[in-house]
Amino acid sequence: MASVVCCECVVNRHHEPVIMRSGCGTLPLERVELGAKSFMSGPSKPSVTDEVWTDERVQSFLTTPAVGADSADFTVLLKAYRGMRLSDFERFLRFYIEAGRDVYAEDHRGRTIWTIMEKHRPGAEFLAVKEAVCGE
Repeated sequence: MASVVCCECVVNRHHEPVIMRSGCGTLPLERVELGAKSFMSGPSKPSVTDEVWTDERVQSFLTTPAVGADSADFTVLLKAYRGMRLSDFERFLRFYIEAGRDVYAEDHRGRTIWTIMEKHRPGAEFLAVKEAVCGE
């Protein structure tokens, strides 16, 4: 069952159905229930959380081509870091190592994904996964 919410409510991160105020002036958005937790990320596209990632989907990141002057190994790690939850990244890293990929691949500026993670607040958890998986 879909409910109507006001654009303002989505922008302000109110995710429960509300009654639109008279003269609100914003377009109504539709909230879609998908079985997993969901909320609006745009006029017609619900954002899905708690989504199950299969091994095949996690492994599909291994086929990411190189971008610009960066190596394919670095690009794959960066895309996985940016696109996966922590638990999925841990599974991915195991597949990555099994595939014989370079865990210390560098970008065109000489940085590894791990040095980039050190500067990000959520990066600490990913670094802990790397230490656990790589035994470092």
